[in-house]
Amino acid sequence: MCFCVMILISNLKIKAMKKLIHSVFLKRAHIMDFYALMDLVLASLNDVDLEQLHLKKEADDFKTVFLDFKKSLKKYEAKSITKKIHQADDTRDSIIRGLNLLLRGWILLPDKSFSEPAQQLKIIMEEYSNAIIRLPDREKSGVIDTLLKSFKKEDAPLLIQQLNLEVVVEQLAEANEMFEKLYIERAIKESAVKVGLSQQKRKIMQLQFEQLCNVIEANAIIYGAEHYQLLANRINVEVAKIKQD
Repeated sequence: MCFCVMILISNLKIKAMKKLIHSVFLKRAHIMDFYALMDLVLASLNDVDLEQLHLKKEADDFKTVFLDFKKSLKKYEAKSITKKIHQADDTRDSIIRGLNLLLRGWILLPDKSFSEPAQQLKIIMEEYSNAIIRLPDREKSGVIDTLLKSFKKEDAPLLIQQLNLEVVVEQLAEANEMFEKLYIERAIKESAVKVGLSQQKRKIMQLQFEQLCNVIEANAIIYGAEHYQLLANRINVEVAKIKQD
């Protein structure tokens, strides 16, 4: 079989094979979220036998580019803000989950003084989204803000009072307000690096990440996908967590 035919067959196999790494698109991710992801990818590479996986060179190149990218972020102060943003988002997610659980529990009670107001509040929440916590960050902020306004209309305040949920609603409002405040603060800081050195280094880091993923996909075809599945799964999990809005 001639070499050209072998290349053609190999390319057809690559196209037919389901990719191990689902997405490498990170253009819309915030710069510090992107940095955190690259840091986790490097940690994952350090946890596997790179020689056995034939990834030693790619891992070394990835580390070199990552350290250069990290150095360019040395004076960038939004890292701590990003952590606070994630904490504020987790807080409002927890409150939404808790509120949903409370209402579902009260709806099941035979005592109508609990079940009826709980049912009415549940209907109000479901008017906006059945899965608020899975919405993109800024969209989630808007939905929560609208929900909080609805909690102040018509009979809603009385329903909240009947179920002693005033504190919970207040905590949700505070968490949402804190998230927006931190989000805007980070956006202002990020604007300073959008056209600077960090942004240039980020583009190089993105290309290196794509190169690493391409080699993993190619090696999976040559040496067997089962050897690369664990590493690919780790990358997929972390990429899926990235907030891109």
